[in-house]
Amino acid sequence: MSRKSMHACLFALWGIALSACNSDVGYSIVNNNVATIRQDFYVNFRKLYSIDVTDISLFNKRNYFKPLIAFDEMENIYIADSYQGKIYKYDNKGRFVKSFGRQGQGPEEFYLISSLLIDEDVLRVFDGGGDIKNITLDGRFISRSRVSIPNRMGVRKLADKYFVMAGETDFKKLKVKISTTDKNMLNFHNIIDYDHKPGIRGTYEYYMFDWLLITKKGELYYPESNLEKYTIVKYDDKGAVLGKINRKYHMDGYSEDAKNRFFKVYKYEIDEGMIEFPPNPPAVNLIFQDLKENIWVLVGETYEDNRNGEFENLVDIFDSGGKIVHSFKTKILSKNCLYNNGKIYRVRSMDETAAEQYIDVYGIEYAPNFAPDGAASSKRGDGNVDF
Repeated sequence: MSRKSMHACLFALWGIALSACNSDVGYSIVNNNVATIRQDFYVNFRKLYSIDVTDISLFNKRNYFKPLIAFDEMENIYIADSYQGKIYKYDNKGRFVKSFGRQGQGPEEFYLISSLLIDEDVLRVFDGGGDIKNITLDGRFISRSRVSIPNRMGVRKLADKYFVMAGETDFKKLKVKISTTDKNMLNFHNIIDYDHKPGIRGTYEYYMFDWLLITKKGELYYPESNLEKYTIVKYDDKGAVLGKINRKYHMDGYSEDAKNRFFKVYKYEIDEGMIEFPPNPPAVNLIFQDLKENIWVLVGETYEDNRNGEFENLVDIFDSGGKIVHSFKTKILSKNCLYNNGKIYRVRSMDETAAEQYIDVYGIEYAPNFAPDGAASSKRGDGNVDF
């Protein structure tokens, strides 16, 4: 997170009251043992093409870029440059189609784009504090509206529902709330509460919206206590617990490389008491479901934390029932990746020497006769099982 973004987040979350939401239901638990890291081929990444995004301000001016990227049903990709007030459109082969918008506050102008969301054939641009501009996929203005979502951390859409993540904090504690609403975003139904115990000072580069999986069936997956254990809770779209995936995992601290980078990049924030170095990385950094309904989890410290070019990130793959089928290390899948319809979009860091930046797009290939680890057991729980 850039210093500018960090300050905005800190001030936006200052002094807001906390609330709670509890639920007691029966559910199933899948306990997975430590999986052997496999080198044999279960999944492979095949590079398809690259998108030149050098002219778009991503890493060089804004670190958490993912809300600024959206995909339509044809797999066209839209990338917003909040500093130029422009939106760039590329087709499903990575070819540039067009750009539209400019800095300003007019109908087809953007002041400070914070996120994009596509609702059927409408591109919804969250601009400034609470302004939403609805435009066609070719950039023509349709309408605008105002919404009030304090401390919004992310928005996703599934069918006619919008899922909104927002934060509440008193600086000592941070509660992440996930709610459902409709496209008007006037009435919200809270379905999940997550307590981040270190509070806002202990968020570091934790992109908590990346910890959320919403499946096409409307099921939600979110970690239970992401800095303490590797447990993912499965919910229905009303917040009822359907099950848990538990994985034996040792919560190791950050490496020296990651620690040194933290104290170098965030020296000002540390000196001002705005951020603290966390004891360990979260168990779940990124989660998504592929076309085979496998659940992918990016685990622990990643390349973005330590900037070690030889570092390989740990990835676990679970089947739809929560049993682990594969665990491997890779340089391709990392925090700076997005998943869409069978493809991995890997955003490279800016090449400071050449002043170039690209998004590399990979297809996922599967071995036809892979034998999974099968290191899992399941049981019933009542909401009070202690892992």
